[in-house]
Amino acid sequence: MRFLILALFLISCTNARNNTDLETIVFDSDSGSVKIKKNTTSSFGPSIKSDQETIDSGAEQSKVVALNFYPSLYESLAIIPYLKELEKQKTKISVISSFGFGAVLSALYAKEKSVSYLEWKIFDLMKRLDGVKIYSKDWQSKINEFMGKEFGKTKLHQMKVLMVIPEIKNNKVYLNQTGSIVEAIRHSIDLNSNSNYLRNIKKFDTNLTHKSVDIVVNAVFISSDSKIKNVDNYRFGILTSYLGTVLKELDKTSILKLSSAVILDEARPLSQISEQYSELISENVGAVKLKIESLKEENTQILNN
Repeated sequence: MRFLILALFLISCTNARNNTDLETIVFDSDSGSVKIKKNTTSSFGPSIKSDQETIDSGAEQSKVVALNFYPSLYESLAIIPYLKELEKQKTKISVISSFGFGAVLSALYAKEKSVSYLEWKIFDLMKRLDGVKIYSKDWQSKINEFMGKEFGKTKLHQMKVLMVIPEIKNNKVYLNQTGSIVEAIRHSIDLNSNSNYLRNIKKFDTNLTHKSVDIVVNAVFISSDSKIKNVDNYRFGILTSYLGTVLKELDKTSILKLSSAVILDEARPLSQISEQYSELISENVGAVKLKIESLKEENTQILNN
């Protein structure tokens, strides 16, 4: 019975919430505004040329785009081909947000604004996690050790892309944007932490608004036949409740859904993930690019009038 198919879980849920409007979701928090400053971030670690360097130096894209990835355990590895497609389409990203395992991937990208760097680091990390059950104490320990060596005392706003990690404080959503990367991720992957967004997902505010962001792209990578089978009952309950809530909250265009069966807590080869999501990612990123162009045209018309 624990091999619960998420589709069945969703059917059993009651009190479904209304879908959110993708275009109204931008960033804000009770603790202060998300500041988007140009050319003020610091580089840490080895000097690696950003994959987006040519985009940033010559791009005419004037719209501020934020990525908000809802993690789906190891299926979140699809974030990598998604970021690759954004770079291919020359779409500049100013803000990236995620939590859980998605925050690990997002932080490694934000550090150097480089998918190549992310791939290199995640390959190393996944070797360390081989055979370790996801969300177990050993799994958390290995990630915390890895991230500690990678980021040290680096803060979330000190990277080449501004990163935001949602947390729960006093039963409200707090968008951590200036804290320690290592500490923020430590809480984000610990399902026993009171600030963990995954375990408090029903308390989150979907209207994350801030005037500096023009477009927020939400994305979750999932299958219509998704299963979780390698965690204990406590974690199983938290994770299925979270996924059920997210799939009801998100606009359908934000859900990149495969038709083939997937075990979310078992890592698959990145090549397989990339191939299976290729068409969905291309379509989704293409829609983002069209939205950017549409907003630019609207602004031009307003100025001309």
